[in-house]
Amino acid sequence: MGQHRNNNALRMQIAYEAARILADQGGRDYHGARTKAANRLGLNSANLLPSNAEIQHALTENQRLFQSDTQPESLKKLRNIAKEAMQALSEFKPHLIGSVMDGTADSGSDIQLYLFADTPESLLFKLKDLDIPWHEEDKILRYANHHQQMRPTFLIHADSIEIRLTVLPLSDQYHPPISPITQCPESGITLTTLNQLMES
Repeated sequence: MGQHRNNNALRMQIAYEAARILADQGGRDYHGARTKAANRLGLNSANLLPSNAEIQHALTENQRLFQSDTQPESLKKLRNIAKEAMQALSEFKPHLIGSVMDGTADSGSDIQLYLFADTPESLLFKLKDLDIPWHEEDKILRYANHHQQMRPTFLIHADSIEIRLTVLPLSDQYHPPISPITQCPESGITLTTLNQLMES
């Protein structure tokens, strides 16, 4: 029992060090931050490494304690930009995911949206109509039963903020990809729910 408590304490130590790295450097590379934190602390045993969810919890605490004067304003700005993007792309039933959704976003974060369409080309036509330039890349997403799929992601910018638009087939509305943080299906939130968050 004592060893178990000690291991939990060490896991939390790594989690909080990883959170500090994420807060200092920006971005949301949980794997990289976890590895760097474990190396710094000399705690590389596999059973001591915290999960992404544990690191996210530590990051929330870090922001509450040390970034209370800046992080909420950064999050508000990002959510406003996300709202505008979701309104402009409403025909694709956008769902907000990632750090802007869960509240851990800061000035270095991007905005991530799932869009649903029969084909990715329909989004491209919309971006052309809006005169919005984009850069395309592919993203590997995990689904239930360890299934993986490559999905197209289109990167656009608004007010120097990167917005990542991942186009999913319509069926993914009912069977969304797995979140790398919670390891559960990540359906995200709709514009209506985002508005409620911003008003609360």
